[in-house]
Amino acid sequence: MFLQMQTAQFVDHNFRDQISFMMNHINQLIELNLRYLYEHPHQQAELKDLALFGKLPLADAQVLAEIMVLKNLITSFEHQQFKLTEQGQEICKNGGWITYLKQIRQQKNPLVVTLKKSEIKNASRFGKLIKKLGDALNKD
Repeated sequence: MFLQMQTAQFVDHNFRDQISFMMNHINQLIELNLRYLYEHPHQQAELKDLALFGKLPLADAQVLAEIMVLKNLITSFEHQQFKLTEQGQEICKNGGWITYLKQIRQQKNPLVVTLKKSEIKNASRFGKLIKKLGDALNKD
């Protein structure tokens, strides 16, 4: 019984480490793409540009773009064309995505997360996208 509890705690801790590692990668990719769009003419780009110039497979770039759309950072306006939203612009003006996340964590009540209705509606889809991108990142 004790060994089972220790094993379960190890697996749970290991799983949390993997999720944290994966989320750090996703957040870094969001940071890079937000900065790219912010500095790009008209603050828009094609999907292939969000793929970090071929370093990220297009399918994974599509998943990342969908995550960024769900977070209201970018919007699609034509087939595989994306534009920075006002929220994305504000986040870039104020230091970027990583800075934004740090500010959110430092708020007085970090355990309370407010979601817009659209985010609640898309929560399960968002989770599936995160898993899909995480699986792709772990292929290496």
